[in-house]
Amino acid sequence: VNMKNTGMKNIDMGKSKELSKALTGTFPKRIRRGATVDGGTFLKMMFKTAKMFISKKLLERYEVGDYNLVKEFIQPSSLLEQYGGECKLTHQDFLNQCEEYDKKMAAN
Repeated sequence: VNMKNTGMKNIDMGKSKELSKALTGTFPKRIRRGATVDGGTFLKMMFKTAKMFISKKLLERYEVGDYNLVKEFIQPSSLLEQYGGECKLTHQDFLNQCEEYDKKMAAN
């Protein structure tokens, strides 16, 4: 998740409970690891606070940092070009792949 230029003005605190409930035990759902990059001071502060409430397993799978962090654990073939990788996947392509994955999993 690229959080560049995100601050308090972009966050609806009224939705935080709803988001927390939606993410509990389900995120990251389709990935082994996740990262938020370019989150700025506000996000880093929020993540430090959230660490007190997030399971150890999830903490091991998710990090907050800059683009160098992402390059450490994402292969260039899987990283979008705009972040220094080689992947040309569009958002629609990603959604289509997720749908195919869900169909495979439902069939098993």
